Amino acid sequence: MSALPPPRDTDRPLGHLVRELAGHLGEPGAVAVCVDLLGGADPSSYLGEVVYLSGLRVGPGERDAFWFRAWGARGLLHVWTDDAVPAVLAGLGDPDPGVRQAAGRALDRLGERLDLG
Repeated sequence: MSALPPPRDTDRPLGHLVRELAGHLGEPGAVAVCVDLLGGADPSSYLGEVVYLSGLRVGPGERDAFWFRAWGARGLLHVWTDDAVPAVLAGLGDPDPGVRQAAGRALDRLGERLDLG
């Protein structure tokens, strides 16, 4: 991804950080980052974006891989396009319970917006 400026304040609530990311990438771009991370993309490709999704400056070796997938799912609580549905549904089957929980929260929070039928 492109180089991003750092967040204005990483102490702000996650929703503010994710919306700031969407301000840089557009909502579809921010959703794409979340979907890629939730799907297990190499986090080294998204280190600038991860700061907005976690509030932390971390590299791929500094956290277990499940954190990056969970941060992707958590980001979808604040940005959304219907393109995220397959990734969130797949996240419900992730081997890590934290990722499954984050995907479930995203699905629960956005359930009324989804047309799954």
